[in-house]
Amino acid sequence: MQLYRDGKAYGGSTALNERNGWSYAWDNLSDKYEWTVDEIAVPAGYSKKVTADGFEFTITNTKNDDVIIPEPEQPTEPGEPLVPGGPADPDDDTGILDGQTPGHGLDSSPNTGDNFPTYLWLLLVLAGFAGTACAWRAAKAKSRHD
Repeated sequence: MQLYRDGKAYGGSTALNERNGWSYAWDNLSDKYEWTVDEIAVPAGYSKKVTADGFEFTITNTKNDDVIIPEPEQPTEPGEPLVPGGPADPDDDTGILDGQTPGHGLDSSPNTGDNFPTYLWLLLVLAGFAGTACAWRAAKAKSRHD
């Protein structure tokens, strides 16, 4: 059960059940707004009718005799699992199985997404060491002159 203020959901939904006597009341609703209620989920095989008498709403669910709810289908037995093929050529020792693409076989490395060339990383590290050595040497030379 959902309360609506001017056509928009207002507050949380409320469950109606035997414990609350299939009834609920909202208090202190302002006359400045148009208030309505609606059932959020009508049970399968039922239709609903909402009637209003002032600010008192009644929702009636009626069982549809002409609606037949089908029984769920039983799952089928699974078939045999697929068996991977062997090498396309028995003399081929590349590790590529039948149906695989070269470069994506058992011996290929995973693609990590890092395409930055390794030699550039090495060059960056060496430049860092060289810069540190030059700064250390300049500081040492300056301390001798002082």
